Amino acid sequence: MYKPSAPLYNESSVPTKLLWESDHPQAKERMIRWMNHHIDSHGWYSGAIGGRFTYSMTPTSIGVVYKIGCGACDEVIDLTDYGAW
Repeated sequence: MYKPSAPLYNESSVPTKLLWESDHPQAKERMIRWMNHHIDSHGWYSGAIGGRFTYSMTPTSIGVVYKIGCGACDEVIDLTDYGAW
């Protein structure tokens, strides 16, 4: 079975750029570590169309809640910087 030699998610990956292009450096690092941990734990393959991770951005009246969920184990990480609200 093929396994990529480098982590699938890094500083230049699309989800990282999409969510935290300039702000949230700690959240970006946590997200990359968390996603690579789940790929190592559950394998990198996630079906023909992907779907391993679910990205949730919920706007509220005081800020945006950022969450990412793993489709293999249903664990969710909250990456919101509530201190900035």
